[in-house]
Amino acid sequence: MDFEKIKGMLFANDANPDRAKAVVGNLHRLGVTNAVVMTYDGKVLPKMSRGYNRVLLDAPCSGTYI
Repeated sequence: MDFEKIKGMLFANDANPDRAKAVVGNLHRLGVTNAVVMTYDGKVLPKMSRGYNRVLLDAPCSGTYI
């Protein structure tokens, strides 16, 4: 995929800093340059911004985040 032609920004969030580092590594490996990786608790994100066009949620199923 030619990421140079993609417009817009990708915001990725994971509350676990170690997993966020893995996301950063994968984005670099894939050549993605229009991404911001954050490590916030998901509950504060609606307070930070209200302008997302799409949301993709990968919800945990292990029960570690109650």
